[in-house]
Amino acid sequence: MESDFPVMLTKLKPPHLNDDLVTRLNLIDRLDTRINRIMALVSAPSRFGKPTLVADWLRSVNQPTSWYPLDQNDNNLLIFLR
Repeated sequence: MESDFPVMLTKLKPPHLNDDLVTRLNLIDRLDTRINRIMALVSAPSRFGKPTLVADWLRSVNQPTSWYPLDQNDNNLLIFLR
């Protein structure tokens, strides 16, 4: 059954990380302190590398994770929950 509101598959996978990525260890450490929480919210201005930071952190996490970045189009609760 096809949904009325299909999810783009690119929203379900973290971004590809380049080999020359500079790991932000201080921010990774801060995320590590929240590893046993259900959800982590990363908030910063546009173009500050939030997806890259979280994808880098998830590479080192030895737990099941999921990926779904929110954007302005997810502002409708009914559409988001579908």
